[in-house]
Amino acid sequence: MTGDLITEQQRENKKLEVFAGKWHTLGEIYDAGQVTGKVNAIDTYEWLPGGYAMIHYADSSMGELKMHGIEIIGYDPSREAYFAPFFDDQGSVGWEEIRLKDNRWSWNGENVMGVRYHRCMASFTDKDTITARHEHSSDNQSWNKWMEITLRRMK
Repeated sequence: MTGDLITEQQRENKKLEVFAGKWHTLGEIYDAGQVTGKVNAIDTYEWLPGGYAMIHYADSSMGELKMHGIEIIGYDPSREAYFAPFFDDQGSVGWEEIRLKDNRWSWNGENVMGVRYHRCMASFTDKDTITARHEHSSDNQSWNKWMEITLRRMK
């Protein structure tokens, strides 16, 4: 890898620092526009040594479902975006492409958290609070509201 690409990766990966730490996540699950369950999770983000990737551990209750997942997030210069493979204890093996634009983070992926297609828009309301809306789709065309969550940094 050339020095320019390494520098670009380092510069872009530094933007992930806003996620570093442990977060308490609360929210609601939707189906057909109606609340059908609650989300209660601990999300932990930490750097892989070297700073080229951030590891995200999710320990979640989503309604009756308990889920443990991991994603590894790093900047991919060829995509001009962050890329994150995802695995969970329910058998999901997927990926997400993550972008930052105008202080809004967006995730778009496949086979994540038990859904075929997933997208999420998230914003920091302050340095210790993130609000996010998750949507899912079976065909990558018609999208349904899935979850609205708030993450609060744990001290």
